[in-house]
Amino acid sequence: MTSVGHVLDRLDDYIDGELSPAVMRLVGAHLSSCDSCAAEYHDARRTVETVRRRLRRVGVPPELRARLHAVFRELSSSDLH
Repeated sequence: MTSVGHVLDRLDDYIDGELSPAVMRLVGAHLSSCDSCAAEYHDARRTVETVRRRLRRVGVPPELRARLHAVFRELSSSDLH
């Protein structure tokens, strides 16, 4: 799990906090001991933060928001069957 390839493959999920607590700890431990992975992590983190900041500035028209919610509801109900 702590190989460079495995860690780099999981950086997006690590940044989003979408890994299990055990895997979050393993990735965090690897990042604290591997300068190249830590650099990749910091670059990815800055990119994500920049995108998130800019996305907050974009307004979503109410009609589009309603259509997206309808699609998400339909997708989530179809996943149950």
